[in-house]
Amino acid sequence: MPNLSGDHMLLFDSGGKGKFSLSVPLDLMGKYKIKVYFVRAPDYGIVQLYVNGEPAGELIDTYLKTDDLTRPIWPPKAFDLGEVTLMKGNNVFEFMVKSKNIAAEGYKVGIDCLVLEKAK
Repeated sequence: MPNLSGDHMLLFDSGGKGKFSLSVPLDLMGKYKIKVYFVRAPDYGIVQLYVNGEPAGELIDTYLKTDDLTRPIWPPKAFDLGEVTLMKGNNVFEFMVKSKNIAAEGYKVGIDCLVLEKAK
């Protein structure tokens, strides 16, 4: 798919409130900045990220009106979700669909990529 970092994305359609988890392995424990590139479209929901059971950042509304645009899915938008302490080994990143924008047609979540940067 054009405009995605690797021409692919992770897509989840909960059909309502729902969640999915990713295991994110790290070699070094420490504090990391989290940035998620969410795909946005008319049938996408409102999402909260939890890292190892704790909320990270604010609710993200991934709805995007595309009536006047030339494609059904627009390029991903980066959302900074703050800093979290991650442990060495596997960390659980849980994406929970909490609701949807009143104008949205569905509860999908699309992720282009997840970026972790060691905090200073």
